[in-house]
Amino acid sequence: MPKTSSQSNGQAPEIIDGQTFERPLTVTCPDCGGALKKFEVGSIVKFSCHIGHSYTAENMAAAQFEEMEKVIRAAVRFLNERAEFCLQMAEHGGDGEPDASNDWHAASKQALDRAYKLRDLVEQDWLTPETSRRLALAHDGRDQTQFLG
Repeated sequence: MPKTSSQSNGQAPEIIDGQTFERPLTVTCPDCGGALKKFEVGSIVKFSCHIGHSYTAENMAAAQFEEMEKVIRAAVRFLNERAEFCLQMAEHGGDGEPDASNDWHAASKQALDRAYKLRDLVEQDWLTPETSRRLALAHDGRDQTQFLG
């Protein structure tokens, strides 16, 4: 049996709700999608890609989170557009087939149901340790500039 990426690096895959999730081989740049290399400058953890984008750990977490939300919101928009397109096709008469209109209506409803689920997901409260740390540092009166990329 061939080894998976997690087997070859000694890390077992995570199992959540009965689903196996392999850890990615690398983390990618939120700006360009290129692979990031992790390194340390003193006590600061930094990430940089081959193009030259560079992030501290906190900035990387914030940029990654922002990009994730953007992608999920785009998926919601596409699902809404899919629902509208299917509805227009159902109203058009479904290509003359008797059951086609029902199929288009069902596809529209399915797209809307999935859009609502994704919208609910993105609107939930998320754990953002990078924000919590900055707020704690600001509250303590410490200089935050060492954590900015």
